[in-house]
Amino acid sequence: MLYIRYTFNFNIGSTIELPFQLNSSQSIYSFGAELEFDPDIFQLKQIITTDITQKWALTYHQNDDILRFALTGSEAVNGSEILAIVRLDIAPDVKTGDSHYLDVHRLSIDEIEIIEPLAKIQFIAQNAIPTSFQLLQNYPNPFNALTNIRFGLPEKGRVKLKIYNLQGQEVRMLLDETWEAGYHSIYFDGKNNHGQHLSSGVYIYQLQINSDIATKKIIII
Repeated sequence: MLYIRYTFNFNIGSTIELPFQLNSSQSIYSFGAELEFDPDIFQLKQIITTDITQKWALTYHQNDDILRFALTGSEAVNGSEILAIVRLDIAPDVKTGDSHYLDVHRLSIDEIEIIEPLAKIQFIAQNAIPTSFQLLQNYPNPFNALTNIRFGLPEKGRVKLKIYNLQGQEVRMLLDETWEAGYHSIYFDGKNNHGQHLSSGVYIYQLQINSDIATKKIIII
């Protein structure tokens, strides 16, 4: 297994998302991972199952700097899809320019464990709070499997993020919950509210917080 290192900029006080997806289309019945990170910097917010694993049982345990989670199901799913997303909140007192690391030490696939360093993710702190409401262009765009949508909130508020087709019909509700002020990101897998892949074409994504609304175009290929 190849050891991989990634580097990302992150925003102080924001939420980051780590999607777990295999590079294989094999059918699997269980998946697990072990992460190591500084709990004073990264605080677990949520582990999210996806459309294909929502019927699977999720268990997790955090002991200081080690987080372990596992998903198991009675029906096989395609490993090339996103299996789970780990959301972590960034501490608000991190200093701009500081680097912090998160390591993936262990994966388990159908109870077969891979125990070795798999990935090291470096996060470099940026300024925490935007001065205005911001919706950034998704990346990559166009995309065919997974894209990242980033947005900035100058204050805490109820966030709604929706995908519409060009006829103005809502096809996917990505977010409808309260988020803290800061820069945030969320992944979109190109599926509708029923878990079906959307047809290739141009769509609109709309972000609303309180009375502020912003929209941008997104292209699926």
